[in-house]
Amino acid sequence: MFWCLHHTPPEFRQRAVELARLGDKPIAALAKDLGISESYLRNWMAQADTDETGTTTRLTSTEKENSPSCAARTGSWSWRTRS
Repeated sequence: MFWCLHHTPPEFRQRAVELARLGDKPIAALAKDLGISESYLRNWMAQADTDETGTTTRLTSTEKENSPSCAARTGSWSWRTRS
């Protein structure tokens, strides 16, 4: 079963990052065991690193929560298709 990135409990993400940092298994194998994609796990690890150390190239989780999305700033968005 694969989880949707935005629907995983924060505790699950945190524990997944902790397990990945232990280095007992390759990232791909750990992700498969957890039922998530390798890219999800790598993104969670990168976000955890940012949240812990801060960086000027990536927003922390708190900054993301406090920053209005593009859709919120413009009121809404829609897909545009070619006619």
